[in-house]
Amino acid sequence: MMPANDAVLDSLEQSLFNPQVLRAAVTGAVAELAQPADGLNSIHAELSSLTIEIDRLTSAIAAGGSLESLMAALQAREHVGAICEPTATTNRGR
Repeated sequence: MMPANDAVLDSLEQSLFNPQVLRAAVTGAVAELAQPADGLNSIHAELSSLTIEIDRLTSAIAAGGSLESLMAALQAREHVGAICEPTATTNRGR
C-alpha cells in the first residue's frame, strides 16, 4: 500500500506545487479581490431599504397602528439589519 500512497503523493506534489498552477491560482485570486463587491452592494441596498421600512413602521406605531403586528414587523426588519450590518461595516473599504 505504501508504494501506491507514495505515487499518489508524488503526483499531487508535482501538479499542485507546479509553478504554473500556483501562478494561475494566485492571479485568479488577485483578480477576484480586485472586482467590485456586487454582493456588498446588494447588502448596502438592503440596509438602505431596511432603514426606510423601519422608519415607516416606527411612524405607524407612533400613529397608533396595530401595535402587535407592527412590532413584530419592526423586530423582523431589525433582525435582518443586525445580520447585514457587520458584513457591510467590515467590508466598507473594499
